[in-house]
Amino acid sequence: MKKTAGNISFRAKWSASRWGLVLLAVLPALLGAYFIVEVLVLAGPVASAAAPNGPVRLLPDWQNLLLPTLLLWLFFALFALLVTRRAYISGRSEQRARARDFFHKLDQLTRNLPGFVYQLQRDPDGRWHYPYASEGVSKIFGVTPEQVAADAETLMGRIHPDDYDRVVRESLQTASRLEPWVGRFRMIHPDGRLLWIEARDTPQKLPDGSILWTGYANDITEHKELEEALRTSEATFRAYVENANDIIYAVSPEGVLTYVSPNWTEILGHELAEVVNRKFDLYTHPDDLARSHEFLRNIEVNGQKQEGYEYRIRHRNGEWRWHTANASPLFDEQGKVVGIVGITRDITERKQAEARITRMAHYDALTDLPNRSLFVEMAQHALASARRQGGKIALLFVDLDNFKPVNDQYGHAVGDLLLQQVARRLTGCLRAADQVGRISGDEFIVLLHTVDRHPDAFTAADKIRAALHQPFMIEERNLQISASIGIAIFPDHGGEIGELLRHADHAMYQAKEAGRNTARLFMPDQPPLAAGKREAEG
Repeated sequence: MKKTAGNISFRAKWSASRWGLVLLAVLPALLGAYFIVEVLVLAGPVASAAAPNGPVRLLPDWQNLLLPTLLLWLFFALFALLVTRRAYISGRSEQRARARDFFHKLDQLTRNLPGFVYQLQRDPDGRWHYPYASEGVSKIFGVTPEQVAADAETLMGRIHPDDYDRVVRESLQTASRLEPWVGRFRMIHPDGRLLWIEARDTPQKLPDGSILWTGYANDITEHKELEEALRTSEATFRAYVENANDIIYAVSPEGVLTYVSPNWTEILGHELAEVVNRKFDLYTHPDDLARSHEFLRNIEVNGQKQEGYEYRIRHRNGEWRWHTANASPLFDEQGKVVGIVGITRDITERKQAEARITRMAHYDALTDLPNRSLFVEMAQHALASARRQGGKIALLFVDLDNFKPVNDQYGHAVGDLLLQQVARRLTGCLRAADQVGRISGDEFIVLLHTVDRHPDAFTAADKIRAALHQPFMIEERNLQISASIGIAIFPDHGGEIGELLRHADHAMYQAKEAGRNTARLFMPDQPPLAAGKREAEG
């Protein structure tokens, strides 16, 4: 235990008292000797023989003051003794009061704890005793703190014989290194019940060589019973695992698969021997590896369950399957994450359905070309890139000539087939980086990246016109159409996609006014075709 100012004060006061007692014992002895010698010399036979002419003084007259002086000294010594003794008694009372107050507060703090706080001391002679045990000891063992303080065997004697030597050995070993100790062991309740106790304490060495452990003990019997129940039900649990629809797996923090349930083979095709003790990297899609490692790292660092991680995993036939995983950490007795266990489910069909829905939202169902919203999004990215690099892009607004008569004469089914073939021809005319979309009916829009000069846009437009002017063979019918194309170029004709689309549309109607099957660059001073005339010419 640590020395306090109060302890030091007590020792100083006791030291003073001790020397006062010594003086009190020595002075009377000296005075008694002095008087005996005086009597013998002055009055006894020694005086007659030694001094026939009269009494002889033992000391000169001036030294006869020694007696009063000694008496005065004795008075002050006795006075100092009384003062120091009173201070010593007062100090001890104060120390006891502080100790009672401390333990009272400690009892208040520990009263609602499920276990109990204790101090266990081993003296240099090997005797054990409890300087303190909180009220919680009564709840667990049915004994009072006073009984424990009176006899350490009240508790220590109830440690199970098979655990006693281990508990003492471990306690002394950790004490020799002044390290905290955590132990689980069995104890026998006074009514005969077997209890499991978990104790955590910290040792310290006292000046007299004693060892004092301060710690906390709790009844974990219920927890141990649950552990035992879990072990006994392992066979049942394994049966559940092996017959589950989802894959149950265990992986080390390093990413090594330490266990997979047998249905892995049914779901992913690999034999278990091909998978267990191998890194999951071998089966995870390369694009998902970084996210997979982050998923496991979050569990290890945070020590918490993670859910809903979606990734692709390779089937034995080479196909990539989509899975979703939940996982939780496994801890050792020190609370360190030593593994991860989880469940993974095949969601390939769901992901495919989501992909179809996403495609329907962004692609034209008839031609499989990007629809207006997706095309505008792609065009905005291209425009932003051109603005950063100081380049040009071009939008070509393509409207089919004479499509309406074909649709009216042969029906919408033939018209749809014609639109599908137009989409394929448009795609075949473009570079890999360029894009085409269908924005409505018989209107298409083309995005040309990196246009250096205006003639580059006309070259692409002429190529498209030539391709679409070739006859289309649909249901043994030879159909002939053409295309009118309007061209708008960034940044010459606008700084935003919406503005460029309007100007390309304007230029397309200028091409129709010029006789169809032609291309026109946007000219802001030339008005577009009147609305009524546009619809009539279709």
